[in-house]
Amino acid sequence: MSATTIGIFLALGALFSWGAGDFLIQQSSRKVGVNRTLFINGIIGLIILTPFILRGDLSVFYNPKSLLILAGTGLLMVIAALVDFEALREGKISVIEPVYALELPLTVGLGIFLAGEHLGWGIYGLIGLIFIGTVMTGTVHKFQLHYHRRIFEKGVFLAILAAVLMSFANYYVAIGSRETSALLALWFVNAAIVVLCGIILLAKGDYKGMVKAVGKHKGVALGQGVVDNLAWVFYASSMTFIPIGIATAISESYIAIAAMLGLAVNKEKLKKHQFLGIVITVGGIIFLAKLIE
Repeated sequence: MSATTIGIFLALGALFSWGAGDFLIQQSSRKVGVNRTLFINGIIGLIILTPFILRGDLSVFYNPKSLLILAGTGLLMVIAALVDFEALREGKISVIEPVYALELPLTVGLGIFLAGEHLGWGIYGLIGLIFIGTVMTGTVHKFQLHYHRRIFEKGVFLAILAAVLMSFANYYVAIGSRETSALLALWFVNAAIVVLCGIILLAKGDYKGMVKAVGKHKGVALGQGVVDNLAWVFYASSMTFIPIGIATAISESYIAIAAMLGLAVNKEKLKKHQFLGIVITVGGIIFLAKLIE
């Protein structure tokens, strides 16, 4: 199996994991709280990753350049995730998720201008199609395709800010993964989440409240941590095999899956433009995978 094929499969793993993960994050953020949910997410990430880190190369801890990149990535991710979780808590998932589609062109742009990745016009065209299909699939009502109207929906301003912050986080996770390893980069991200969110919980005297809330809603609170961390492992690993833009184009289609989960739970039916969006998104991913093989 070629490196490109491995990268594609890993990106697809991120796609499906994030689709379920964002839905669970929204449920947990509403029932448990934003900061509590992110703290649990970080704890679960450390539990999963630490055994692998201890068995690997620890020389990075003595490399100032690598430490700076990883620590900076962790701090950026905490800020981005807090805004992300708050947007999901405030807004409707079927409205918020299509706004997150902005993360795709922004991340591709960072890959071009900062990492010097040049993918070719055919690939850029397919990435554009995937972006359009993702927005259409995740948009329930046609009028919401007009961003000047949607922007007044609750949580949308936060979602736009989250998309910008997460695009930078995506880029630096890729750089950190290539500089060291995907697992180590994500370990630093989760360590930063636990430390900073732990400080917030301590300042608010909220530990007992968190334990009580998690005990009451352990399914979504623990489930979101496992699924979201798995998605990040897939995504970070994929970018060590394929370009940032391609990995993001494939994995960012999770937005459509998350939005569809929200619709399914709310017993709403998919509209014609959403079915067309699914066809465009899936077709774009298939052609993109074939083109880069």
